[in-house]
Amino acid sequence: MAIPLRNVRVPDDLWKAAMKKAEAEGRTVTYVINTALRNYIAQPPQILNVSGAEAAATVDAAVDPPDSGT
Repeated sequence: MAIPLRNVRVPDDLWKAAMKKAEAEGRTVTYVINTALRNYIAQPPQILNVSGAEAAATVDAAVDPPDSGT
């Protein structure tokens, strides 16, 4: 059975960095995404006690943390 094609929105800088790293490791971004999703669903759910906007900001900060100045 063929795997369906999915559409996701990914910032250009994140996508380019993922492509570069995956290529350096001899992997595809598809493999990286599938592995990340498998790892994600293997973990127990984490309930965030914040509003939707705060949750989105929390996720954005985790994905792209601000420069620490070092």
